[in-house]
Amino acid sequence: MVRKWLVCLVSLCILAAALPIHAPAAATSPPSDFSQVCPDPSQLEQEILSHLTVAYENTLPTLSTPESEEDAIPTSVDFSTAIPVYIDTELENLSLVQQADIQAHLEQCVSVWVIPMQVGSLYATVTLAKGLPLNPETAHLMTPAEQTSVQEKEGLWTVSEVAMYTDFTPYSTQISQLEQAGITTEDAVLVGGLPGIRMPMLLLFEDDIASYWYPMGDYGPSEAEVTDSYVHQARFQGESLHPFYDYEAVLSYAKTNQTSTQTDSSGMPNGSTSQGPTLVDFVPLLVAGAFLIVVLLVALWVLRRRKK
Repeated sequence: MVRKWLVCLVSLCILAAALPIHAPAAATSPPSDFSQVCPDPSQLEQEILSHLTVAYENTLPTLSTPESEEDAIPTSVDFSTAIPVYIDTELENLSLVQQADIQAHLEQCVSVWVIPMQVGSLYATVTLAKGLPLNPETAHLMTPAEQTSVQEKEGLWTVSEVAMYTDFTPYSTQISQLEQAGITTEDAVLVGGLPGIRMPMLLLFEDDIASYWYPMGDYGPSEAEVTDSYVHQARFQGESLHPFYDYEAVLSYAKTNQTSTQTDSSGMPNGSTSQGPTLVDFVPLLVAGAFLIVVLLVALWVLRRRKK
């Protein structure tokens, strides 16, 4: 009977030793609708329209053709057009290639939501971000009123930027063009703030592996800047789309440009706000270690009883 116990215990020890020390992250779908992260987005509508009006008024003097401000300013905001952009990801400093691992990491990073809007003959992007805590290192540069405003907005969604363009294609439209060109974008994610790259890049996966980047604008890295990163170019309605770039090559390029302070296309600073490994990442290792210790203690106890 004791021998059977020992055989079972040895088998359990072997099983415990064979357990992976780090279980792969489960694939999770990132939020696709702003209402998933902000239950009542309508409360932001007046703030958005107010910022939009100011931005449009500041741009009017630069237009060659006069416009009627009264007819140009929208009266409502379509929050269903908002699309998330992950920033401060530091992917260039990590070695993540599995889709599940990348998505799990992005969930810990800062994200902003960008809403495309048309104002008269102009196009606008409204960037929504959660208010961050007051930075004690820069608080002395702000007035008491500004400090109070930052503290009141901490953790709340607010307008961080409104940018005006004479020519702009919404991110959602560009993604639709890729789909119509035969490119699968179901699990693709937008990443902004990569060092040396002045706009968000769409990260595309193939067979659950990060494969390509697609630039969301005309300010992506050139083929000469990112060695061997130009992979292929799709066509939509007879016209060439932006080129696709190799995943690893773009991260290598970004890593060489880390020395300068970067901002993404939404004007958000590329700081160091992404979180490192958490206790959850080490749970499999801790469980396996504790289980192995218990098994060994039981084995020693059985051996001592057998000697008696």
